[in-house]
Amino acid sequence: MSTHPRELLCNSSAEFRKHNGKAVVSKRRDFIKQILATILFLTLVFFVTSANDPDFLQLVNKHHPLSSSYIPPNLCNYDSIQLNTAARDAFTEMLVQMKEDGIHDLKLQSAYRSYSYQNSVFARRTKEIMAKGHSKHEAEAMAAKSVQPPGASEHQLGLALDVSTDGTLTQNFGQTRAGIWLAENCHNYGFIIRYPFAKTDITQIVYEPWHLRYVGIPHSIIMKELSLTLEEYHSYIRNIYAYVYWMPDGEYYLISYVNENIITERKIQLVENFDQLKTFIPYKGSIFFTFSSLHISNFCI
Repeated sequence: MSTHPRELLCNSSAEFRKHNGKAVVSKRRDFIKQILATILFLTLVFFVTSANDPDFLQLVNKHHPLSSSYIPPNLCNYDSIQLNTAARDAFTEMLVQMKEDGIHDLKLQSAYRSYSYQNSVFARRTKEIMAKGHSKHEAEAMAAKSVQPPGASEHQLGLALDVSTDGTLTQNFGQTRAGIWLAENCHNYGFIIRYPFAKTDITQIVYEPWHLRYVGIPHSIIMKELSLTLEEYHSYIRNIYAYVYWMPDGEYYLISYVNENIITERKIQLVENFDQLKTFIPYKGSIFFTFSSLHISNFCI
């Protein structure tokens, strides 16, 4: 699926750079006639989406771990495997297209993993390495290169999927028809290859062509086009003021980075900031806001 050009509207202000914040994604149809960014509307949408929607952009790794008590919202079953409902729907849609393209053997191997399960997996891998003569400290460091420590695995979000065609998870999967197809097309369904071959220095995880992460559209498409990992995309969003993305079907996305305090305490500033965009975009339609928090530390900001 080809994509239309995007436009970077302007750089982030100093205020946006120095504060942690929210990624505001506005979905626009029919080339947007009129902005409906009233204070009451923004406040309502912010609290509703924060309470009920999972955070598709949440960054989870050893530097940004989840708590042992964290259980993600909106889990469902797919062939007895638990995962997020949005990820399930996108995966199901993607499988349909893969089958139309002649690939029928892709299977979901795992998705949601609890903190306790991840703890047992990490402990087992550590023991295997210690059995080869390494100390516990060395074994844990070596295990962390292929198995995330408890709390550091994004599987705990229910948004990470391990897939396979033969029941195994090996780097050879990247050379299979299914692996090549996913690398070239999964972004069109909201997924990314979370740990790509050329970015191991950034992710600090070995190449895993079988590991998909659901981040949603348009984020997955932008990340693919700019060759960004989730870590890099977080930095990218934090350093732009507004970003317009054109979809081939006529939908538009406006992505901007604003401070949470502006949304909850100084809402008029958010309206003023969007007014600034009118010099760049001729607004002609309704804007439908959703909010996705950027997790910069081990807490949600």
